[in-house]
Amino acid sequence: MKERFFWIALGLIAVSWTLNSLYSQSKQLTEPIFLDHYIEMTMGDHNYHLTLYYLTNKNDRSRISHVRLGGLDGYPENGFIYNDNSIYNMDTYRHHVLRSVSVRLQNYETDIMTDLILNDMVVYFSDGRQTNASIGEVIIHPEGYHSRQ
Repeated sequence: MKERFFWIALGLIAVSWTLNSLYSQSKQLTEPIFLDHYIEMTMGDHNYHLTLYYLTNKNDRSRISHVRLGGLDGYPENGFIYNDNSIYNMDTYRHHVLRSVSVRLQNYETDIMTDLILNDMVVYFSDGRQTNASIGEVIIHPEGYHSRQ
């Protein structure tokens, strides 16, 4: 009789483990989700700094290698040193983590003459993935712009 309870308990543990694994797998993101941002900056010395926040899976060890916003390329301020120890999670949830990346935008094109309004960017990751991400609204004013407040 005791042997029967042992096998029933072992079977219940196996079923529970399988269902738990399936549930956890169903909560995984296919790609990181960037939060909506509202950033307004003025074109100056051709270097722009902005911080972007995004959600990704807890087990995602990739880093953002660079971004492309319209005609602007952005590179992480911490350079190109990527190791697992340098990944910083701002907040941790059950299946996901909140991370931030500070990028410095560089303008390789001619100076802008009117406001540049950007809503999407292309994100390149250290593991070779690439994704288009909606980021809210980034407004870059031309040099010499003064706020109308």
